Amino acid sequence: MLVAMGVFALEPVRRRFFELFYYLHIAAFYMIVPTVLWHAAAAWEYFLPGLTVWFLDRLLRMYRSASTVEVVSAVASGAFVELRFRHASLSAAPGQYAFVNVPELSLLQWHPFSFSSASEGCYTFHIKSMGEGTWTGQLVELVRARGNNISLSVDGPCGRVSDLNDYKAVVLVAGGIGVTPCAAIYDYYRRLGLEEACCPTVTLLWTLRDAELLPMMSHLWDDDEVKGLFYLNSLNTKSVEECPAVTTSDPNATLHLFLTGGVSSDCVSAPRVSVSTQRLDVATEIPRAIVGKDPREVLVFVCGPAGLVKSTRDVALSLGVNFHEESFLL
Repeated sequence: MLVAMGVFALEPVRRRFFELFYYLHIAAFYMIVPTVLWHAAAAWEYFLPGLTVWFLDRLLRMYRSASTVEVVSAVASGAFVELRFRHASLSAAPGQYAFVNVPELSLLQWHPFSFSSASEGCYTFHIKSMGEGTWTGQLVELVRARGNNISLSVDGPCGRVSDLNDYKAVVLVAGGIGVTPCAAIYDYYRRLGLEEACCPTVTLLWTLRDAELLPMMSHLWDDDEVKGLFYLNSLNTKSVEECPAVTTSDPNATLHLFLTGGVSSDCVSAPRVSVSTQRLDVATEIPRAIVGKDPREVLVFVCGPAGLVKSTRDVALSLGVNFHEESFLL
């Protein structure tokens, strides 16, 4: 058992067979605890505090994951899926994530995804297919076939960025689908800027190769009367129930798109949005976004490929600013 646990803990094996890794450790727990108690009868005194906390946590997670989820819309576009839902007992903050289960695909598999929008009881996930045969690939096919007629269980929220109101400037760096937590934070500051006179500046640097995701994120730059429909009319929007209205643009919020996959720079046209077909140079863009700011009052947040995260981390450390990276490397 211990040898098997060690083998399944190796990164290549763990990432490919995460459920086996996870449930093997659960099984080992139920085997090892009785063995230890049989060997040392007084060991329960040491086990009890931790087991109590774990048991209460499991009860809370079971309650949350069993709560009713109302699927408002499920839309597939290319390799991406947008899931929008309401959850009465869920209260998520920008930058948080949750574990998602789709019973039609598997009763045992729970996968973590960042909220790309969390507004007034209406939540959004944007999920990218990781290839044919994967759970995310099967989800894309399921949504394409059944639309809104799917079941959803959500366990969360989990994780939290430090208080977003502590900073005078925030720079969000995103690569591809890594824009999801950044989108929620960016949208939070957009709202804040329309409600308060003194609001932190927020800059989103988003680099991507595939334009398929752009329509689903159009709320980030749409200056018309935004109604919470986070995609363009080119997608299948029939039977969509609108969520509460979000906001128009905030003068303190700036978005820079870096399209490196041969996408035309004319695909997005909006105030306070710049579009470039060049590669994102974080060593240039981050200092430019925080000119005149106290480094102690600046947050750099990144989510994306390992190379982008590393280069962003290096720049943030050299500037002496606060830094946070988001990763779902299981």
